[in-house]
Amino acid sequence: MGGGRFNSIESTALYASLGGGYYNEVTGYASTLPGGYKCAVDGAYAAVGGGYVNLATGWYSCIAGGRGNSATGSQATVSGGYNNKAGPYAYVGGGLQNSALSTGAVIGGGSSNDATANYAVIAGGQHSDAAGYASAIGGGYSNSATSTYATISGGSLNRASAVWTFVGGGYSNEASGATSAVLSGRFNGASGFSATVGGGESNTVTGNHSWAVGFKNKAAARSVRMLLFCC
Repeated sequence: MGGGRFNSIESTALYASLGGGYYNEVTGYASTLPGGYKCAVDGAYAAVGGGYVNLATGWYSCIAGGRGNSATGSQATVSGGYNNKAGPYAYVGGGLQNSALSTGAVIGGGSSNDATANYAVIAGGQHSDAAGYASAIGGGYSNSATSTYATISGGSLNRASAVWTFVGGGYSNEASGATSAVLSGRFNGASGFSATVGGGESNTVTGNHSWAVGFKNKAAARSVRMLLFCC
């Protein structure tokens, strides 16, 4: 123990180190806590670089700094930010109130994002949810990728809710058919198998392998292409 005030290293923390700070606690075997305030390192070989009220409980977990962060899984990492959480083999780069508690989940930053499935990724943005296995959200606001390998690049209020679906961006678009895609626009829906909406507004594609772009077009039959702009 290097210094500081009101710090403690428990008897279980063999080969551990505590550099200083205030009200810090180290209980993990060979763990490290250079400083900070009210931080705790409970996992073996875990480390907290500093900050305020950070907690590393997983084996080999790490928190570089920030405030109110927790690394609760084995090899979990939180680089910084406020009130972020990382589970086993997961990573949170920073931001505010992000949660990557599933195995191998990643959140780069932003605020109030949740990566709730294994190996799900959210690069940034706000209030988004990657709930499908290996799903991904690039950014934006309140986007939701809820199925396996579903992807949303950005935009707002978009949904990718079936396997291998894709939404490029825009507003309030949904790709709900397996391998379907909505590239852009708003209020568009692709619910057929491999259906695609290229852009525009209020287009609906329910036919398999069908495609539409423009305004209020509907492609309900198989392999239909709708390119008209109609009212």
